[in-house]
Formats: sequence, structure tokens, C-alpha cells
Amino acid sequence: LIEVGHVHRNLVVTRKATGEFSLWNRFLFTWADEFKGRWQLVENGVEVASGRIASAHVAPLSRGDVTLDGLDAAIAKGDDKKERFVNVSFATMRDMPWAKAGWVVAREQIALGGGRGATALPAADGRARAPRAPLSVSETANTLTVACGNTVAVFSRKSGLLKRLSMKGVDVLKEVSPGVPVGPHLTCVRAFVDNDKWLKDSFLASGLVRLGYHPEPLVVTGDCVKAVINVTGTKGCGFKHECTYRFSPDGSLTLENTVTPYGVMPKALPRLGLTMRLDPALEHIKYYGRGPWENYIDRCTGSFVGLYESSVTEQYVDYVRPQDNGYKSGVRWAEFTDGAGTGVRFEASEPLFMQALHFGWEDIFLARHDGWQKHTLQIRRYAPPVAQRDVILNLDVRQTGLGGASVGPATMEKYRFDPSKPVSWTLKIIPKAGTES
Repeated sequence: LIEVGHVHRNLVVTRKATGEFSLWNRFLFTWADEFKGRWQLVENGVEVASGRIASAHVAPLSRGDVTLDGLDAAIAKGDDKKERFVNVSFATMRDMPWAKAGWVVAREQIALGGGRGATALPAADGRARAPRAPLSVSETANTLTVACGNTVAVFSRKSGLLKRLSMKGVDVLKEVSPGVPVGPHLTCVRAFVDNDKWLKDSFLASGLVRLGYHPEPLVVTGDCVKAVINVTGTKGCGFKHECTYRFSPDGSLTLENTVTPYGVMPKALPRLGLTMRLDPALEHIKYYGRGPWENYIDRCTGSFVGLYESSVTEQYVDYVRPQDNGYKSGVRWAEFTDGAGTGVRFEASEPLFMQALHFGWEDIFLARHDGWQKHTLQIRRYAPPVAQRDVILNLDVRQTGLGGASVGPATMEKYRFDPSKPVSWTLKIIPKAGTES
């Protein structure tokens, strides 16, 4: 409904090539100056200036120029190395039969350029090399342990994945149940939504709903651990996931990923990215991306890029029928911390799609299975207390939109991605010290 409200807004502001702003009044009978206009200049998600929009005397079903008083001066004083947006809004100036004074009837976010809101990481292919960090390596028949500075990573030889990651003495990832992967592992399924019926059958038939992880031997070279894992479905198609874990003296860990699909892929993949299980204590989220409510690649124009804080528990959207929920698009960086502010930060070579819940896709999918009660109570009934639930984090490099196939057309082509093409990206995991450190 939030997205629909934005798409159907009757006051639309755009920026012309000259830098001036134009207003399209889509009301049938109402002049635009019956509403109070405001603007905000935002840099890296932080408001640095604000002001009023001069009386927008634009007739119904017409277009005209509008002036954002003081914006040019604020832009000149700002930092063009930061990612900058101007947010505009129009609100009622008096009580109406349908809303009180101050009710926002239209919003807009206009990009002004600048940086990307965080240090952009090079992609996995051809990144500049930092000085090598000295690694301390110990091995057993089942594990490979690498220490660098205050970071300790324990790899499983059986899966090729991290089974423990400790940063500054805090276990960010830690295996609790043998065989349940906790470290970043490639996944491509979501708890289908009602609209996914156009891709669901093809995807289930591909065998990719149940993935096996078959690693080649781990290789330690210089400041890196190279892992190559064949991620296979049950019907012959899958992915070759090459991941180079690069350790830095500051304790950060950079994952350079290349994923190459093979076999006959389904018509679409719901998503493609890395899933990991963070420590339950990392309940607090702070991120820079689209929000604050859930949004997807084809449901995000009403979710402005900004700096948001929440909790993992609050990410769950309690739909009548349990289904995929809680994603955030365009995430430049995200932090997960405990009550003392200790935790971990994620950055990437491109904005990601992020989902952080206390439930996995299997929990949600099974809760709507025939014979089960089709509501969230069924999930929560068998779940441990929140303080004991892992943070199940998806950081995706690709996503297929939701579309409208439950009552209309499937997802538009521009909101799908080609599942047969290789993908490369870089993810950086950075320790974050708390207030008590």
C-alpha cells in the first residue's frame, strides 16, 4: 500500500538538466499551492539542510517550475564526495474531511550524484591489492583455522565453509548444530510469495530448492584462503562458487565471489546471494539503503534511500499467509550489533538486497504447507525464544521482483535476471567495536 500510494501520487517533482525543478500536478481539480511543500538535503543518509518550497502555483493537470528556497546554497556548502539526495514532500495545510493538517500527500526522492555512501569495493575481478597480512594457520583432519590480527576463522574441510568467525573476541558466526551451515554459503531460493506461482513450479522442478555443497580442497596462499564449492541441486544443474577469503591486518575479511551456473537453469531464480547465521546477540540493525519498510526490486520507489535503525525481530512482516518478507533493496552497508554496540559491518562492491529474520525460508514455507495452519503462529509455536534464535541473514547480489501473478501478470522482464550468466561481486566483513571496548 505504501508503494501504491507513492506510485499514484498526484504531485510529481523532477529535476531538469538545467538544475531547476519541475512539478507535474496530476490532480483533476486541485491547485498545487493548496499544499505545503518542504525539501531536505541528505548526504549519506543524514539530513544536512532543509527548507520550504515556494508557493507552487500549478494548475490541475498541468506542469510548471517550482523553487526550492535555499537548496542551491545548501548544495554548494555540502560535500559532493558523499551520496546526496533531495527529498521533497507536500502536506495538507488545514484539516480535511479525510486527514488532519500536516498529512503528507506526495513524496519524492531525487538523486543529486556524489559518492555511493560508503567506500566502494572493487569487484572480485581485478581489485587493487593491499599489503599482505601475516596469517597464522593451523590444521586438523576436519578443520583449517586461520588467524590474522584479532580475527579467527575456522573452515570446515567437509563443507568448504566457515564454521566459526571470531572478530575482536566476539563470535560473529558459530556452528551450533553440525551440518547446518553458518558461514556465507550460496543460496537461490526464497519462501515463495503468492505472486511467485509463475516461477514456482519451474524452480521446484529444477532441484535447486535442495542444494548440496561439495568443496574442492581449501588452498592457503599469501593472505588468502581459496574455496571452490560445487553447489548442486538434485536434478543436474547448479553453480560453481569460487570464493577467495582475503584477510587484512585490521581484522576485516573480504570475500571475492564468482558464481558460474551450469546445467539447464529454470526460467528464473528468486534470488542469488550469500546466506549466513549470525549470533543471536546481534539483534540491532543499522543500515544505509532503501527503507524503512520492506521493499523489493519492483516495489522500492516509495522506499527512500536513507539511514535506518531497527531490530531483527521487527523485520518480520506478519502476512495472513506466511511468505517471503522483510527485504531491503539498495543496501550500501549494514551493521549488526549487540546491546553494547559490538558486532559486524558488511560492505560490498555494489548495493545488495538484504533480509535479516529469525526464521529461515524453510520455516516460513512449511508453515503454509497444506495441512498446516497458514499463519505466523505456526512458526512461532515451535521457535525458541528470540534471544536464542540465530539471525538468518541473506545478502543477495541479484533478485527477481515480486510481479503480480496471483491476480495478473508475472514479473516484468526488467525485474528479472538471467540465471545462466556468471556473477562476480565482493563482500567485506568488518569488526565493529562497541561502547565498552
